[in-house]
This record gives sequence, structure tokens and C-alpha cells, in this order.
Amino acid sequence: MTTLVVPCDLMREIARVMGTDTESLLLEHQERWHQIQTLSASLPTSVQSVFNDFLAVNTPRLTDALTVRQHIGHALSQSADLTQGVDDGLAQGFDELAQGL
Repeated sequence: MTTLVVPCDLMREIARVMGTDTESLLLEHQERWHQIQTLSASLPTSVQSVFNDFLAVNTPRLTDALTVRQHIGHALSQSADLTQGVDDGLAQGFDELAQGL
């Protein structure tokens, strides 16, 4: 018989690290964004529009990537919880079956 072992604790730990790291990255992104806006205002007018256009395109991409990372971590945590629930339910069912024999 083959035993399937799902590392639920590891999945939860990875999800926790992803969440913590992503929160730190989002905070750092906000801090840097304010610095960039301040520095952008000091650029020559001819360069400001090009720089701001670049930021307008790329800033949402970074924010979206971090948001996706948060969602993946959350989904991983939920998957671990659901898997653990199924595993516990199966174990209980087999225990009940074995007691009935």
C-alpha cells in the first residue's frame, strides 16, 4: 500500500513567510514610491514627463505582482488547511471502520 504524505506544516510555513515578506515588500515599495515622487519633482521638466510615464506603466505591475504573491500565499495556507481536514477525516473514517470489524 502506498502512503501519501502532504507536508501541511511546511505549506503553512511557506505561506506565512510569503505573507510576511510580501508585507515588508509592500511597505518598502510605499516608502520608495514617496522618495521617487520627491526626487521626480526635482528633475528637469523635460525629463519629468518621460520618467513619470515610465513609473505610470511599471508601478502597477510591481504592485500587482506583490498582490498576486499575497494571494498565492493565502491559497497555499487554505490548501494546507483543507488537505489536513481531508486527511483527518479519512483517518477518522478508517479508525471507525477498523473498530467496526
